[in-house]
Amino acid sequence: MAGVDDGGGGGGGGVATATADDYRAWEEYKSRVDRENFSDDLFKRVRNDMRLQLYYRMANQAFQQGQQNYGIGEHFDAYVFLKRAALLLGHIIPRHNAYRTAAYAPDMRRGRRTLATALEHAEAARAALKEEYVGRRVEAREAAAGGGRGG
Repeated sequence: MAGVDDGGGGGGGGVATATADDYRAWEEYKSRVDRENFSDDLFKRVRNDMRLQLYYRMANQAFQQGQQNYGIGEHFDAYVFLKRAALLLGHIIPRHNAYRTAAYAPDMRRGRRTLATALEHAEAARAALKEEYVGRRVEAREAAAGGGRGG
Protein backbone atom coordinates (compact mmCIF):
# COMPACT_ATOMS: atom_id res chain seq x y z
CA MET A 1 0.00 0.00 0.00
CA ALA A 2 1.58 3.19 -1.16
CA GLY A 3 1.61 6.60 0.33
CA VAL A 4 2.15 7.10 4.01
CA ASP A 5 5.21 4.92 4.51
CA ASP A 6 7.04 5.88 1.31
CA GLY A 7 9.99 7.40 3.12
CA GLY A 8 12.41 6.58 0.35
CA GLY A 9 14.27 3.59 1.62
CA GLY A 10 14.42 0.67 3.93
CA GLY A 11 12.43 2.00 6.83
CA GLY A 12 15.01 4.46 8.17
CA GLY A 13 14.63 8.15 8.70
CA GLY A 14 11.96 8.04 11.38
CA VAL A 15 9.04 7.80 8.96
CA ALA A 16 6.04 6.22 10.63
CA THR A 17 4.22 3.51 8.76
CA ALA A 18 0.53 2.86 8.49
CA THR A 19 -0.77 -0.29 10.08
CA ALA A 20 -3.53 -2.64 9.04
CA ASP A 21 -5.70 -1.00 11.74
CA ASP A 22 -5.25 2.37 10.03
CA TYR A 23 -6.51 0.98 6.74
CA ARG A 24 -9.33 -0.94 8.45
CA ALA A 25 -10.40 2.31 10.15
CA TRP A 26 -10.37 3.99 6.73
CA GLU A 27 -12.70 1.35 5.28
CA GLU A 28 -15.12 1.80 8.19
CA TYR A 29 -15.01 5.57 7.76
CA LYS A 30 -15.64 5.31 3.99
CA SER A 31 -18.55 2.94 4.53
CA ARG A 32 -20.14 5.37 6.98
CA VAL A 33 -19.66 8.27 4.54
CA ASP A 34 -21.28 6.24 1.76
CA ARG A 35 -24.24 5.28 3.97
CA GLU A 36 -24.79 8.88 5.07
CA ASN A 37 -24.53 10.41 1.60
CA PHE A 38 -26.08 7.85 -0.72
CA SER A 39 -28.96 6.28 1.15
CA ASP A 40 -31.68 8.85 0.45
CA ASP A 41 -34.70 8.10 -1.71
CA LEU A 42 -33.27 9.81 -4.82
CA PHE A 43 -30.83 6.97 -5.36
CA LYS A 44 -33.22 4.11 -4.69
CA ARG A 45 -35.66 4.53 -7.55
CA VAL A 46 -36.27 6.46 -10.74
CA ARG A 47 -39.33 8.64 -11.14
CA ASN A 48 -40.60 8.41 -14.69
CA ASP A 49 -42.95 11.33 -14.13
CA MET A 50 -39.86 13.53 -13.82
CA ARG A 51 -38.44 14.64 -17.16
CA LEU A 52 -35.22 12.86 -18.02
CA GLN A 53 -33.62 16.23 -18.72
CA LEU A 54 -33.93 17.09 -15.02
CA TYR A 55 -31.96 13.96 -14.09
CA TYR A 56 -29.27 14.91 -16.58
CA ARG A 57 -29.19 18.42 -15.14
CA MET A 58 -28.79 17.06 -11.58
CA ALA A 59 -26.01 14.74 -12.74
CA ASN A 60 -24.25 17.58 -14.56
CA GLN A 61 -24.48 19.88 -11.54
CA ALA A 62 -23.11 17.18 -9.23
CA PHE A 63 -20.32 16.45 -11.73
CA GLN A 64 -19.37 20.13 -12.11
CA GLN A 65 -19.33 20.63 -8.33
CA GLY A 66 -17.23 17.50 -7.92
CA GLN A 67 -14.77 18.65 -10.57
CA GLN A 68 -14.50 22.05 -8.91
CA ASN A 69 -13.84 20.50 -5.50
CA TYR A 70 -11.40 18.02 -7.01
CA GLY A 71 -9.49 20.86 -8.64
CA ILE A 72 -9.02 22.76 -5.37
CA GLY A 73 -8.10 19.69 -3.35
CA GLU A 74 -11.36 19.29 -1.41
CA HIS A 75 -11.25 15.52 -1.80
CA PHE A 76 -14.12 14.64 0.55
CA ASP A 77 -16.62 16.91 -1.21
CA ALA A 78 -15.27 15.89 -4.61
CA TYR A 79 -15.78 12.22 -3.77
CA VAL A 80 -19.37 12.79 -2.64
CA PHE A 81 -20.38 14.91 -5.64
CA LEU A 82 -18.62 12.75 -8.23
CA LYS A 83 -20.12 9.58 -6.78
CA ARG A 84 -23.58 11.16 -6.87
CA ALA A 85 -23.06 12.07 -10.53
CA ALA A 86 -21.89 8.52 -11.25
CA LEU A 87 -24.92 7.02 -9.49
CA LEU A 88 -27.27 9.21 -11.47
CA LEU A 89 -25.55 8.56 -14.79
CA GLY A 90 -24.86 4.87 -14.28
CA HIS A 91 -27.85 3.61 -12.29
CA ILE A 92 -30.76 6.03 -12.19
CA ILE A 93 -30.89 7.62 -15.65
CA PRO A 94 -30.61 4.33 -17.62
CA ARG A 95 -33.74 3.03 -15.84
CA HIS A 96 -35.86 5.99 -16.98
CA ASN A 97 -38.50 5.16 -19.59
CA ALA A 98 -37.24 7.84 -22.00
CA TYR A 99 -33.54 6.88 -21.76
CA ARG A 100 -33.29 5.09 -25.12
CA THR A 101 -35.40 7.52 -27.12
CA ALA A 102 -33.81 9.30 -30.07
CA ALA A 103 -34.42 12.69 -28.48
CA TYR A 104 -31.98 11.87 -25.68
CA ALA A 105 -29.30 10.10 -27.76
CA PRO A 106 -26.83 13.04 -27.56
CA ASP A 107 -27.39 13.26 -23.80
CA MET A 108 -26.81 9.51 -23.48
CA ARG A 109 -23.46 9.71 -25.30
CA ARG A 110 -22.36 12.74 -23.30
CA GLY A 111 -23.53 11.05 -20.11
CA ARG A 112 -21.40 7.97 -20.80
CA ARG A 113 -18.29 10.12 -21.25
CA THR A 114 -19.10 12.09 -18.12
CA LEU A 115 -19.68 8.85 -16.19
CA ALA A 116 -16.20 7.58 -17.11
CA THR A 117 -14.59 10.83 -15.97
CA ALA A 118 -16.67 10.98 -12.78
CA LEU A 119 -15.68 7.44 -11.84
CA GLU A 120 -12.00 8.10 -12.58
CA HIS A 121 -11.92 11.29 -10.52
CA ALA A 122 -14.02 9.82 -7.70
CA GLU A 123 -11.50 6.99 -7.42
CA ALA A 124 -8.61 9.48 -7.39
CA ALA A 125 -10.38 11.56 -4.72
CA ARG A 126 -11.05 8.41 -2.69
CA ALA A 127 -7.39 7.41 -2.89
CA ALA A 128 -6.31 10.90 -1.81
CA LEU A 129 -8.82 10.82 1.05
CA LYS A 130 -7.51 7.44 2.13
CA GLU A 131 -3.94 8.72 2.28
CA GLU A 132 -5.02 11.85 4.16
CA TYR A 133 -7.04 9.82 6.65
CA VAL A 134 -4.32 7.22 7.24
CA GLY A 135 -1.71 9.98 7.45
CA ARG A 136 -3.69 11.77 10.16
CA ARG A 137 -3.96 8.51 12.13
CA VAL A 138 -0.21 7.95 11.89
CA GLU A 139 0.51 11.54 12.97
CA ALA A 140 -1.89 11.21 15.91
CA ARG A 141 -0.22 7.96 16.97
CA GLU A 142 3.22 9.62 16.75
CA ALA A 143 2.02 12.59 18.82
CA ALA A 144 0.55 10.25 21.43
CA ALA A 145 3.80 8.28 21.58
CA GLY A 146 5.89 11.38 22.24
CA GLY A 147 6.47 12.88 18.82
CA GLY A 148 9.78 12.70 16.98
CA ARG A 149 12.81 10.66 17.86
CA GLY A 150 15.08 13.46 18.84
CA GLY A 151 15.48 14.65 15.27
